Amino acid sequence: MTTVNHWYIWDAFSELERAEAESGRPLGIDANDQESMLRAYELHVFPWVQRLRLQSQDILRTTMAYFLQKPNFTGEEILANIPDLTMNNPANPRFLFEWLWQTLYGETPYTAIDTQNCQENNDMMKINDFSATGQINEGK
Repeated sequence: MTTVNHWYIWDAFSELERAEAESGRPLGIDANDQESMLRAYELHVFPWVQRLRLQSQDILRTTMAYFLQKPNFTGEEILANIPDLTMNNPANPRFLFEWLWQTLYGETPYTAIDTQNCQENNDMMKINDFSATGQINEGK
Protein backbone atom coordinates (compact mmCIF):
# COMPACT_ATOMS: atom_id res chain seq x y z
CA MET A 1 0.00 0.00 0.00
CA THR A 2 1.30 3.45 -0.94
CA THR A 3 0.58 6.39 1.33
CA VAL A 4 -0.26 9.55 -0.59
CA ASN A 5 -0.19 13.00 0.93
CA HIS A 6 -1.07 16.31 -0.71
CA TRP A 7 1.87 17.88 1.16
CA TYR A 8 4.19 16.00 -1.21
CA ILE A 9 2.64 17.95 -4.09
CA TRP A 10 2.94 21.11 -2.01
CA ASP A 11 6.67 20.45 -1.58
CA ALA A 12 7.13 20.24 -5.35
CA PHE A 13 4.94 23.24 -6.13
CA SER A 14 6.47 25.34 -3.37
CA GLU A 15 9.79 25.04 -5.18
CA LEU A 16 8.54 28.07 -7.14
CA GLU A 17 8.23 30.02 -3.88
CA ARG A 18 11.73 28.92 -2.84
CA ALA A 19 13.13 30.05 -6.20
CA GLU A 20 11.58 33.49 -5.75
CA ALA A 21 12.96 33.77 -2.22
CA GLU A 22 16.46 32.83 -3.38
CA SER A 23 16.43 35.28 -6.29
CA GLY A 24 14.85 38.07 -4.26
CA ARG A 25 12.43 38.92 -7.04
CA PRO A 26 9.19 37.58 -8.54
CA LEU A 27 9.49 34.86 -11.17
CA GLY A 28 6.96 36.68 -13.35
CA ILE A 29 4.71 33.69 -13.86
CA ASP A 30 1.11 33.93 -14.98
CA ALA A 31 -1.07 31.26 -13.37
CA ASN A 32 -3.53 31.46 -16.25
CA ASP A 33 -0.95 30.99 -18.99
CA GLN A 34 0.09 27.41 -19.65
CA GLU A 35 3.37 28.31 -21.35
CA SER A 36 4.38 30.56 -18.46
CA MET A 37 3.68 27.81 -15.92
CA LEU A 38 5.40 25.10 -17.98
CA ARG A 39 8.51 27.26 -18.28
CA ALA A 40 8.57 27.90 -14.51
CA TYR A 41 8.08 24.20 -13.76
CA GLU A 42 10.85 23.20 -16.16
CA LEU A 43 13.28 25.69 -14.66
CA HIS A 44 12.53 25.22 -10.98
CA VAL A 45 10.40 22.16 -10.15
CA PHE A 46 11.68 19.55 -12.60
CA PRO A 47 15.33 19.82 -11.43
CA TRP A 48 14.21 19.57 -7.80
CA VAL A 49 12.22 16.41 -8.53
CA GLN A 50 15.21 14.92 -10.33
CA ARG A 51 17.31 15.41 -7.18
CA LEU A 52 14.84 13.46 -5.01
CA ARG A 53 15.51 9.85 -4.10
CA LEU A 54 13.95 7.46 -6.59
CA GLN A 55 11.52 6.27 -3.92
CA SER A 56 10.33 9.84 -3.34
CA GLN A 57 10.03 10.41 -7.10
CA ASP A 58 7.80 7.33 -7.37
CA ILE A 59 5.66 8.42 -4.43
CA LEU A 60 5.28 11.92 -5.86
CA ARG A 61 4.14 10.45 -9.18
CA THR A 62 1.58 8.18 -7.50
CA THR A 63 0.44 10.98 -5.20
CA MET A 64 -0.12 13.38 -8.08
CA ALA A 65 -1.98 10.72 -10.06
CA TYR A 66 -4.14 9.89 -7.03
CA PHE A 67 -5.19 13.49 -6.41
CA LEU A 68 -5.65 14.35 -10.08
CA GLN A 69 -7.94 11.33 -10.40
CA LYS A 70 -10.13 12.69 -7.59
CA PRO A 71 -12.91 14.66 -9.28
CA ASN A 72 -13.19 17.11 -6.38
CA PHE A 73 -9.45 17.94 -6.25
CA THR A 74 -8.87 21.59 -7.09
CA GLY A 75 -5.46 22.09 -5.54
CA GLU A 76 -6.69 25.11 -3.60
CA GLU A 77 -5.62 23.51 -0.31
CA ILE A 78 -2.07 23.39 -1.67
CA LEU A 79 -2.04 26.90 -3.08
CA ALA A 80 -3.40 28.31 0.17
CA ASN A 81 -0.21 27.13 1.86
CA ILE A 82 2.12 28.95 -0.53
CA PRO A 83 1.21 32.52 0.42
CA ASP A 84 4.49 34.18 -0.54
CA LEU A 85 4.53 33.05 -4.16
CA THR A 86 4.06 36.09 -6.38
CA MET A 87 1.47 34.83 -8.81
CA ASN A 88 -1.96 35.94 -9.93
CA ASN A 89 -4.99 33.88 -8.91
CA PRO A 90 -5.63 31.08 -11.40
CA ALA A 91 -9.07 30.91 -12.98
CA ASN A 92 -8.90 27.11 -12.56
CA PRO A 93 -6.33 26.05 -9.93
CA ARG A 94 -6.55 22.41 -11.01
CA PHE A 95 -4.91 23.31 -14.33
CA LEU A 96 -1.73 24.27 -12.46
CA PHE A 97 -1.40 20.71 -11.22
CA GLU A 98 -2.30 19.15 -14.56
CA TRP A 99 0.41 21.30 -16.16
CA LEU A 100 2.84 20.23 -13.44
CA TRP A 101 2.01 16.60 -14.29
CA GLN A 102 2.65 17.33 -17.96
CA THR A 103 6.05 18.83 -17.14
CA LEU A 104 7.14 15.98 -14.91
CA TYR A 105 5.64 12.99 -16.74
CA GLY A 106 5.13 14.08 -20.32
CA GLU A 107 2.49 12.28 -22.32
CA THR A 108 1.78 9.62 -19.68
CA PRO A 109 -1.80 10.26 -18.57
CA TYR A 110 -2.31 10.36 -14.83
CA THR A 111 -5.26 8.03 -15.34
CA ALA A 112 -2.79 5.33 -16.41
CA ILE A 113 -1.34 5.17 -12.90
CA ASP A 114 -3.01 2.58 -10.66
CA THR A 115 -4.05 4.29 -7.44
CA GLN A 116 -6.35 1.53 -6.16
CA ASN A 117 -3.97 0.58 -3.35
CA CYS A 118 -3.35 4.10 -2.10
CA GLN A 119 -4.06 5.28 1.39
CA GLU A 120 -4.47 9.03 1.90
CA ASN A 121 -2.75 10.53 4.93
CA ASN A 122 -2.36 14.31 4.71
CA ASP A 123 -0.23 14.64 7.82
CA MET A 124 1.95 17.70 7.24
CA MET A 125 4.80 16.22 9.27
CA LYS A 126 5.23 13.40 6.71
CA ILE A 127 6.85 15.93 4.38
CA ASN A 128 10.02 15.54 6.47
CA ASP A 129 10.16 11.84 5.58
CA PHE A 130 9.45 12.58 1.94
CA SER A 131 12.26 15.01 1.23
CA ALA A 132 14.82 13.73 3.77
CA THR A 133 17.55 11.25 2.95
CA GLY A 134 17.07 7.57 3.70
CA GLN A 135 13.94 5.46 3.43
CA ILE A 136 10.38 6.64 3.79
CA ASN A 137 8.42 4.91 6.51
CA GLU A 138 5.25 4.09 4.59
CA GLY A 139 3.39 2.42 7.42
CA LYS A 140 3.76 5.18 9.99
